[in-house]
Amino acid sequence: MNAPVSNGGPLSTGGTPELTVVVPVHDVADWIEECLRSILSQGVDLEVVVVDDGSADGTPAVVAAVGDPRVRLVPADRPGGGPARNQGAALARGEYLAFADGDDVVPPGAYAVLLRTLRESGSDMSVGNFVRFRDGDQVPDDDAGPAAAGTAGPDPDAGAERQTRHVTRARTGVTVADEPGLIRNRACWNRVFRRSFWQAHDLRFEDSSRSNDIVAMARATVAARTDLVPDVVYRYRQRFGNGSMSTFGATSEAKLVYLAQERLCAPVLTGAGPRVRTVYSGMLLRSYLWGVVSTVLADPDWAAPERAAELRERLAEPLAGILRGLSPETFASLPRARRQVFTLAGAGDLPAAREALRRAEFPTRGDRLVEAADRLTRRAALLAARVLVRARRHVMTP
Repeated sequence: MNAPVSNGGPLSTGGTPELTVVVPVHDVADWIEECLRSILSQGVDLEVVVVDDGSADGTPAVVAAVGDPRVRLVPADRPGGGPARNQGAALARGEYLAFADGDDVVPPGAYAVLLRTLRESGSDMSVGNFVRFRDGDQVPDDDAGPAAAGTAGPDPDAGAERQTRHVTRARTGVTVADEPGLIRNRACWNRVFRRSFWQAHDLRFEDSSRSNDIVAMARATVAARTDLVPDVVYRYRQRFGNGSMSTFGATSEAKLVYLAQERLCAPVLTGAGPRVRTVYSGMLLRSYLWGVVSTVLADPDWAAPERAAELRERLAEPLAGILRGLSPETFASLPRARRQVFTLAGAGDLPAAREALRRAEFPTRGDRLVEAADRLTRRAALLAARVLVRARRHVMTP
């Protein structure tokens, strides 16, 4: 019979575990047992620190019922997922450190693969791929993950439309100078850290209701020597409905919360070298920032005049701060309509920004002609720049 779960006291495992997995939980009673069993069956020497962030649905009782001495359940000192992760990391005893969310699943063999490469390379962090699945979908069979193959490789059961393939081949000791694209992946749960690295860089999660991991992951990625593992090492459950992060993430409020976190990331990543700055600029201007601006400006709840001052503080000011640090060349490569929306929104001219957004989404014939002319001008400028680079290389070649 399994020993009871530790309730904040000393663990009953012998010696110091190799890996600590921190699991913050809040009202995940329906999923936490599956999550914990997926971690406990990894086949590596580990402990699990579960930090309960004020659950009211019986989550702590489900954790206790798992009945494994490797699990330690502690109440959160402060509310919020970021503080809960920080508390768990401070309690960690393992040589290595990982994070998981209480409604997700760690596929078989994932931690073994991530740990193996760190032992062999001496790197600071290992990162693998992850897959999203909708709540209610069947999780792929246990014999289909990294444990079955025994070596790093793609997960054959992960659907291409759901799989996030940040890593395409195994590599060790990679830095952002080698591969600037590392910054595109800023989730905390598809990786393992050397705990001494985590402590040396004083890495901490932000106290934010969304995206509380992106600042810490940006700092870690810039500082680390990273091993890349092309296995799927994490399964992220998408839940929809009241209280779920997937539902909240689509709201204007979530976009503004994210923007505040991105404002903290921006100096870290724009200051990490010109190649990193270029990748980061493209990532934000072509996707993330446009998602924020277009969602918030189109939201009628934020169009009321009495909310204009708040919106300037939460949208215009952080947006302007981020835009100032991004690559001018990348900004100039955007379609004219998008440049206008960003410029007006960053300047705090919200009525004009809304009108520019409307025209970007429903252009008139005149708008389309102006956009086409602008596109030709940008192409000509790009061609001229390429010719200049080739001419310089020719002159400098002996």
